[in-house]
Amino acid sequence: MALVMKWGKRLTMFVSLLFLLELIFGYTGTVVKIHGMAIRTFLLALSALLLYLYSLLLVVTDHIPIFSRRRDAVLGSLRFHDWAFLAFSLSTAVSLFVIPRLSGGSALLAKNEAFGCLCMLLLYFPLGFLIRRGELSLRRLEDVLRVALFLFALQHIFLYVGQAAYGGFISEVFDLLRRIFGENAEFPQIILGHGGYPRVIFLTSVYLLAGIYLVLRRLPRFGVVDGLMLATQITALLATMTKSLWYGALFGLAVFSVCYFVRLYRRRQGREILRYAGILAGAFLLVVVLNATVFDHMVSVRLHNSFSTSETGDTSSDEELEEEDELAALDRAGAVISNNIKIEQTKKLLQKWTNRPLFGYGYGAYVKGYLRSYESPQSYEMQLPALLMKIGIVGVGLLCLVIAAMFCALHRSVKRGGDTVPVFAWLFLLLALGMTVQTNPLLLSYNGISIVVYLMMIATDLEQQALLHTDSEVRA
Repeated sequence: MALVMKWGKRLTMFVSLLFLLELIFGYTGTVVKIHGMAIRTFLLALSALLLYLYSLLLVVTDHIPIFSRRRDAVLGSLRFHDWAFLAFSLSTAVSLFVIPRLSGGSALLAKNEAFGCLCMLLLYFPLGFLIRRGELSLRRLEDVLRVALFLFALQHIFLYVGQAAYGGFISEVFDLLRRIFGENAEFPQIILGHGGYPRVIFLTSVYLLAGIYLVLRRLPRFGVVDGLMLATQITALLATMTKSLWYGALFGLAVFSVCYFVRLYRRRQGREILRYAGILAGAFLLVVVLNATVFDHMVSVRLHNSFSTSETGDTSSDEELEEEDELAALDRAGAVISNNIKIEQTKKLLQKWTNRPLFGYGYGAYVKGYLRSYESPQSYEMQLPALLMKIGIVGVGLLCLVIAAMFCALHRSVKRGGDTVPVFAWLFLLLALGMTVQTNPLLLSYNGISIVVYLMMIATDLEQQALLHTDSEVRA
């Protein structure tokens, strides 16, 4: 039986790692298909099966009690954030299978929007169990993740530089990959900026935020490799030309920096304060230099045009308009259109939400007469109003409860002697993701939900490490 468990664990971790790597590098998840099934769907199903099966075998072979209140029992080991996450998962299932039928929605659209998300949510429970049992080391997983996200950032940079040098570069790269993987392979749409400037942005690009998180959590041991990692993630973020990602990273980094500086000040670590200030200055200088060289000032242009709408009016002088670069003018015009759409979209989503404020219309719902995409009519950029319309106050409230419960878990870990830096880094990732998804339909996807699961795993791991630290001190 020991041999079965040994190889069962290896197989489970290997398949789960393949699933993780496919999530990062697989673009749409349909680059490879197995008998017509997307490789992402296949790996998710196989990972879930193996994770739950291995957890069950562990319960049986180690004689782990299930319903006992003891901390080594299955249910007894669950904490407040686990129960909150379970409640949110159940509400997700209701909003997926029940509410659309009651509100006259489309079961097919609901399935297309949220079934994969629900399956991803359910992966957390065996993962959390294995973390608490010491069967899954999050540190080792993050070592692999660090290498993968470094290569992922390099991929963004490579595609951007190639596209900037030759307008059809990304298209030809995808054509080459399509010849390798077969004509049925599906790649993401190539998105160019207004006027045709390059953009390298995919649903998977949200993982660049996780790359910065991995650097921040190692900050006290920041070295040359970490500096290289941070530089590649920043450069790749700029290459996306996506303002929501930029503002998400900036907001998360600002909160992290305040927390970290306060920590260093309280500990009278003046040298570390100067060291981190130098890291921030270096990151800022890198952005300035890249903006002026590689990105041809489009970073500053897009930031300047962030909040342009038809209501703000054009206050530019005639001389400024004459001197304005053509690409900058086109980007500003595009920003005005995009921002006006988001304002109108928010009004329409909230107007529909007010008719069913508590439970919403369920996943797959959309505003009739106002579609952003005929292929995915249920998809909207303004995530919070869209979530309110789909899952109502109850669903959004349970999501907020999950976030609050994770805060409680991290607070307990610090009180038990845990390090605050990983907690601050977790806060960065949470806030960066939260702001990013507000104006992009990234949350309700395999990629967005996988980061939510990752945040839960981090909270569980930090609390578990603090518990083990407390137990060792008691025994000593």
